[in-house]
Amino acid sequence: MRTFSVPSVLSVLSVLLWSCSGDELGLDGTPGSYVVTADCTGAETFVEGMEVTSTGGYIVALASASPAPPDVGDNTWTLQIRTTDGPATGLEVRLRPWMPLHGHGLSPATYAGTEVSDGTYDIEMFDVIMPGLWEFKVEIGEGDEAVFPLCAAG
Repeated sequence: MRTFSVPSVLSVLSVLLWSCSGDELGLDGTPGSYVVTADCTGAETFVEGMEVTSTGGYIVALASASPAPPDVGDNTWTLQIRTTDGPATGLEVRLRPWMPLHGHGLSPATYAGTEVSDGTYDIEMFDVIMPGLWEFKVEIGEGDEAVFPLCAAG
């Protein structure tokens, strides 16, 4: 049987109690406050209607986002996809949110897009789980994608 001395037990308890107290300085240097700044290096500035070109040549516009800009919590998007000839209809569209600095995405991994009018696709609601840089990959069919690198500030 292992025995512990009263002074060593009291030392451990005092360290534990001190570490759990609310008087320590937060990350911004003020007592009890905790400000976490998301690392968004590499993110583009969100602008409603921003466009990227897919690897297969589709022009993908982020027509609307709620919240805008995208943030931690529930998000809904509407995308407009076109070619140089006009709206791209009848596509299989998915959104795959990916956090490159942490090496993970969301669960489920992809969120379906439903065509609501010619070339306009609503993405089912997805829950961004943490602040930071996210690569929102729009997958079009098999092997084609467009990427929106955006910051979820939290």
